[in-house]
Amino acid sequence: MDMDSSVDWWGGDFSNKNYSVMVQQMCKSLNTMHSVCVRKQVDFDLLAVSLMQGIDHTLHIRDIIGMVLDRFGHQFNPPTSPDRSTSAGAPKNQSQQLDHQIHHAALSVQITIQHYDQTPMTCISFCLRHPTYLDVLSHSIEMERKCKILPAKGMVVLTDEAGICVGVGIPPIPLDKDNLWVEYDRRALNALNGMVGICKWNSAKDEIVYSQSPPLGPLQTPRPIDMINKGETRDPKPKSEALGPLHTPPINTTKKGDSRVQRTQTTGKTTISFQQCGFGLGDIKLTGMQDLKIPSDKKGIKSIELEGHGIGWKTPIVKPSLPTPPRDSPNAADNREMVQIRNEMCYYSTLSLWINKAFLPQSVSVAEKAVKYLLEDGCNLLKQNLAFEKNQVIASRTISLNTQITTHRDKKNSLLFDSNFFFGNHLGGEFLHPSLGVAYHGLQGYSFHGPLLILLHGVAIFYFPVDLKEPPRQFSVAFWSQESSFSLVGRVAAYKSENNVFNLSEYWIPFYPKYDPHSVQEELSLQKRSSRIRSRHQKNQPDVSQKKSQSM
Repeated sequence: MDMDSSVDWWGGDFSNKNYSVMVQQMCKSLNTMHSVCVRKQVDFDLLAVSLMQGIDHTLHIRDIIGMVLDRFGHQFNPPTSPDRSTSAGAPKNQSQQLDHQIHHAALSVQITIQHYDQTPMTCISFCLRHPTYLDVLSHSIEMERKCKILPAKGMVVLTDEAGICVGVGIPPIPLDKDNLWVEYDRRALNALNGMVGICKWNSAKDEIVYSQSPPLGPLQTPRPIDMINKGETRDPKPKSEALGPLHTPPINTTKKGDSRVQRTQTTGKTTISFQQCGFGLGDIKLTGMQDLKIPSDKKGIKSIELEGHGIGWKTPIVKPSLPTPPRDSPNAADNREMVQIRNEMCYYSTLSLWINKAFLPQSVSVAEKAVKYLLEDGCNLLKQNLAFEKNQVIASRTISLNTQITTHRDKKNSLLFDSNFFFGNHLGGEFLHPSLGVAYHGLQGYSFHGPLLILLHGVAIFYFPVDLKEPPRQFSVAFWSQESSFSLVGRVAAYKSENNVFNLSEYWIPFYPKYDPHSVQEELSLQKRSSRIRSRHQKNQPDVSQKKSQSM
């Protein structure tokens, strides 16, 4: 390429040509890593756990399957046709994505249980060893202190006992040998460090630990999951104001003076989020689109409380509306810096997109169709914002600084892979997945991608070198999308199309599929070939849109 290898490009100044080259190199690296990846099956059942989360935490999995099949039938019904059942108690077609998801999961888990019932000498499946969600939580609490660290080198692909991909770990990806740009992880860290002072963040929450060696004993977090919070909240309110500071496990101190603790007052923000589109908590426009669980009791599913049940939705109290950009932060500096982060982390938002494209191609295709609808019919501000996003389907992000989050799941997220990236000068801080019994590295440039809607996840204790000359910084950057944003597109599209169905199924993101290594390879190879074709066409085209960035 005719580019000066010393040029330092700013993310916002990437031309289409440069962006295509970056994506081509990324997919080439991902394809190479995937061809020699570490594949590990974990003791987990994603479908069964999603059923437990979506119905009732106390019900046995056999009872859950029974009530779901009683309501929706023992085989898949065409989700696109209106509900034409007339007899009382007859199975009904699904009116929204959650119904379809639960029905699909129940039919699949039923096969797993039937296989064990017919061949009881086989290994007992996860869902029968942990038949309620409370059992899963108890198991996760036990495993949180037993998580085994996954390999640091190369891609790691995790699958559950049914062969569904439940996680992808990616180490720092080196630059192409042409070395055209500054290392992506260094660029991201520079931008994040610059954000701290401008946005006046509190750079140390509760305690900053300095040590030459990791905490004694197994991996652990100061904010573990418990049976009170149940992993439903990322940062729950304290149980009592009388509680003292968080307990920090002992640090291995073999030499005098090789560990110390810096205590700081907990003031100022340590987390900032940007949501590309959606509605605020409790917004009246979300009426009828807020189901996170299927309403039920001991008698079965409460059909009358299901979204889209009956005919009441045909004359809605609130006219269905497309999601819009939520109110911006009142702090102008925060808004400016989030734009800067969007530009400087262009590589990582694109990496999140291509992991989803490779492992969930059908899901991304549906999500892109919903985004296209928003670009055509959404408000002008949303159209303008989306136009600047390289990853339009997973365009929301949350940045945390020196924060030990409570182990939780992101229950409002969509059926795509969320992405967590880690940056900083810290040590430790492994990304814990107690339900899976594994942990992935949380050091500079590492990332984990998976169904965090369902998976409980937390962060092990992180600490900093004793001789650190720079401010102690541990950053977590999460890319995510909210399920309601996609559900609302389906509802609005149905409302504008004669309102014959509650929600158009063409906008329903399918449940996570089985891992297919050949499909992953094909998706990444197709991109590489198409980029090469574009590059040949553009080779002799002048590119005047590039600019040097200001020195960092």
